Amino acid sequence: MESNYEELRAATFQVLSQKTELHKSNLHSLKIEVGKVLDAGRGASRHPGASLADQALDPPDRETFRELIWDLFRDGIITPGHNDNLQSDFPSYTISWAGIRMIKDGETFMFYDLPGFVSRIRQASPNIDDVTLGYMKEALHAYRSSCFLSSSVMIGVAAEHSFDRMTDVLAKNPETEHIGTVARKPKNYAERVEKFRSLVNGHKDLFRGVADDIDSNFFSILSIVRNYRNDAGHPRLEQIQRQQAFVNIEVAVHYLKKVHAIIGHFSRS
Repeated sequence: MESNYEELRAATFQVLSQKTELHKSNLHSLKIEVGKVLDAGRGASRHPGASLADQALDPPDRETFRELIWDLFRDGIITPGHNDNLQSDFPSYTISWAGIRMIKDGETFMFYDLPGFVSRIRQASPNIDDVTLGYMKEALHAYRSSCFLSSSVMIGVAAEHSFDRMTDVLAKNPETEHIGTVARKPKNYAERVEKFRSLVNGHKDLFRGVADDIDSNFFSILSIVRNYRNDAGHPRLEQIQRQQAFVNIEVAVHYLKKVHAIIGHFSRS
């Protein structure tokens, strides 16, 4: 049975997550282990002679696995060879130090698993809309392609869309009508967020239990938005490093969780 790319990627991560620090092996063994994971998930098993790497996966899966391996190299999760003698040591590989950290940190590891990443966002924000989720997916794809500024721009769009949706909900609720109406007046998104923060700080009783740490969440997302927009809201070119882009995605997930908690709470009120 043919597997899709994400199924093979998830199975490979499952194998790598069971490895010890500085694990060194070869791609043939990895292919066999991945094949076993896929077979176990389907309740299937290979014939007794299926110990060779090429027999561990069906032909279409072998091509997808080859593509996947080069993506893992590109993402810095594994490095080729057991040492610096790449020519003689390939196809051996070593899990990189960055890869070890990603594997140890379950949430960070999800960034390299799109279905898992989407599942995590939906779990944190059950009422998230398709537009916001779509831009978060684009942010992850851009990050994986080392387009870090693009990733931050996509996060900004997702954040702005969800914020506007939240203020619409607040404006329709009798208790928060004033907050929602006033907060959405400024044209500049950053100004709308600042206005909202000041209004909430003056009515903390209304948001108790649903937005207690709102300052930290909204300040963090503003810092991301200002990486690619000036104070007037116009685009600007800003160099963003991989580590910062990595943090931006994590910050956005927490921000969206807070925004959608507010949406859920005041939609029911």
